[in-house]
This record gives sequence, C-alpha cells and structure tokens, in this order.
Amino acid sequence: MFVDLYQNFKDLFALVLVGIFVFVAGTNPTQSTTVSREGKASWINKVIPVAKRDFFIGRMVFPMILQISAMVFFIVPLIFILKLEASTALFAFTGGLAGSFPVIGFGILIDTLRPKLDWDDPQKAVKQNLNVLFNMLGAMIFGVVMGFIMLFLFNTAGLAIAYLIAMLIAASILLTFLIYNLYSRFN
Repeated sequence: MFVDLYQNFKDLFALVLVGIFVFVAGTNPTQSTTVSREGKASWINKVIPVAKRDFFIGRMVFPMILQISAMVFFIVPLIFILKLEASTALFAFTGGLAGSFPVIGFGILIDTLRPKLDWDDPQKAVKQNLNVLFNMLGAMIFGVVMGFIMLFLFNTAGLAIAYLIAMLIAASILLTFLIYNLYSRFN
C-alpha cells in the first residue's frame, strides 16, 4: 500500500517527509528547555566571556545532532522498504535539515525569553515546561505555512522539487537569522 502511494506521488513524497521532519524538530524538547535545564545556575552564562553568537550556535548543536539522527533513522528504512530514490532521500534530508534550523532556533528563543528556572526536580524543567508546547505550535505554523506555499507553487507554477527545497533553504536561513537577532537582543 505505502509502496504504491510512494510510486504514485514520488514528487510530493519528499515534501511530505520534510513536513514530518519539521514536526519532529518541533516536538523535541531539547531546544525549548536549554536554559531551563540550567536552573538557578543559569546566571553563570551571563557573566562568562562568550559571544552571544557562540552561545546560540552552541545551544543549536545538540538538538541538530538529535534531529539529524532522527532523520537518518527515518530515511534509511524507507530506502529499503519503499525503494526510495536517492534524489527523494536527498531532497527530504536537505529540506528537513534546513526546515529544522528555524524551529530549533525558535525553541531556544522561547526558552531564553521565558525560562523555567525554579524547579526542585530536573524532570520538571522539561516535563512541566510550556515552552515545549509553544515550540511545537511554532513548528506546526511554520510547517503548515511553508507546506501550503510549496504545494501551491508545485501545483500552479509547476516548480520542481529542487526549486522548492532551495526556496525552503532560503526561507530557513532568513528566519534563523531573524530569530538569532531577536535572541541577541533579549539575551
């Protein structure tokens, strides 16, 4: 059944995978609890001589490693089960990676603006933190808006998947830069 679905909609399958990857990035609580998990010791980050840019990049590294791992564990079985073409896998991976940057950056920004620093159990910093929910909501909004734009351009303008992924990469770079600027203002 899924093999037939993939064969009939090969062009859109990469975009569907990108949407799934963006959603997975939004459901990962790592980035939206990065400051909260430090607890009352978070003041140390304010006084050590490290540039805001380096802090932002450092906070993005671990969630990106988790995201890349999740995408690989998702794509590799699909290559064998659905006989996924290399181009589809490459477009899905590239688009998913690009779409994950603003989502992860948004989670870091949210936790920077409203960290949950007062907790007595480390699990409370993650499990009782609304920032994760806000990041999920932001990821869904980003995914739906980009999905509709890309689907519209695919159906009406007949743009190839490569151009749509390039557009997603450009939009992700722009959004990540905007999120970083907000982060550096409030941090």
